[in-house]
Amino acid sequence: MKIIHKIKNLPIKGILSALLVAALFVVSLPAPIALSAANPTPIATRIFDGIDTKDAPQSPATSGMKITGKIPVAQTTSSQLNAELEERWTAQRNAFIQNHMAGALSMNSSVERFVSGQYVSVAFIKEAVSLSTTATISTTVIDTITGNIITLTDFNVNILQLINNHINNQIAARPHSFSNFSGIDANHPFYLDGDRLVIPFGSGELISNERGIHRIEFSINNIEDEQFSSNHFRVLEPSQYSTIMIRLSDVMERFGYTVIWEGETRTVNIYENDELVSSMAIGENAYYYRDSTVRELEVAPILYNNLTYVPLSFFNELVSMPTTVSSDGVTVSRYRSTNGISARAVYNGFLAE
Repeated sequence: MKIIHKIKNLPIKGILSALLVAALFVVSLPAPIALSAANPTPIATRIFDGIDTKDAPQSPATSGMKITGKIPVAQTTSSQLNAELEERWTAQRNAFIQNHMAGALSMNSSVERFVSGQYVSVAFIKEAVSLSTTATISTTVIDTITGNIITLTDFNVNILQLINNHINNQIAARPHSFSNFSGIDANHPFYLDGDRLVIPFGSGELISNERGIHRIEFSINNIEDEQFSSNHFRVLEPSQYSTIMIRLSDVMERFGYTVIWEGETRTVNIYENDELVSSMAIGENAYYYRDSTVRELEVAPILYNNLTYVPLSFFNELVSMPTTVSSDGVTVSRYRSTNGISARAVYNGFLAE
């Protein structure tokens, strides 16, 4: 059978070397700074004994601002962790006070606390009292087993792409309701409420011309991960920019899709619950996906040993399944969305449906 692209038969060692280079490149990029204990407590028991609470720290009387609510009290032997938490909460309070003074408005703020398994979340919430006031939220999420203050990326290697894809998919259905959304990063506030990962946005940050805090709910139980080792992919020769090509059926079938080969037209069709979701022809750089949109990627699909290979960008850019390359292989993630966007404004501490 004719192969559209000339492929150099790299040995497994060569493939892993290429992946390692790619992984080192990714690791070398600047990483967000996360607050965490320098030496997490290496014990399997809870380091917060009963998760006691204390009143939220109050602002100076001259600010005219009051913070109500409870924050957890650490019951640990780590004075460094206790000091770090106190520093974080003090910084959050001071940021609210500074923002309040700039607005010269009298307002209240509150602290909300959530316990979800091994995680305790603390959210400082500044209310919006008028359309000109910005509602904001600042959060701290603590892993009570390790003693770490965690960030979004601690949950899943592809979590940011999954959340951004989820929000963008919902915005695409009703774009006129939303502000320009550029995506969140690892420093975006979040908290856990049960199995829900809640992503809050301030006034007008997500929903145009609306005050209050809007919360996007994202179920961490709906995240699926699969890892594929070197025997599932090939690395094209340098003339193709060392593009990583992965076996299409391996990935799609692992996530429950059906892949059908049409021999006469040399076409591959992908189905989900008997619905055609994607189609491509070998050697043609034209990938169809759901809404009749045809996209070009860096290379066309190829055949190798009678199996179809596609570039990783097919999953990243077309099917909302982000990938990450490491020396161990390729990790592909998917979020099984069961509900639409859950954007609810918060007015004076109450959810407005």
